[in-house]
Amino acid sequence: MRINISAEILGQQPAAEVQANLLSTINTLWVDFDTVPEIQSKIEVDLYGFIFKFTMEQKSYKYDNKDLHIILTYRLTDEIL
Repeated sequence: MRINISAEILGQQPAAEVQANLLSTINTLWVDFDTVPEIQSKIEVDLYGFIFKFTMEQKSYKYDNKDLHIILTYRLTDEIL
């Protein structure tokens, strides 16, 4: 069985590079620390001195008799430019 973790962003969509850094943070938590964020947890993405703050609103699980899919749903809650 494989575990697939993906992230969705509600509302305003940030640039692709910001989204990639958010996914990189989530992957680091999973690969290096064997954990995924919890609901209402916050992740800050620092990109070139700009800070993008995301808050998790929902975490969903789906099992398809083969793989487990974990979908983390975030909202961009603040941008510090």
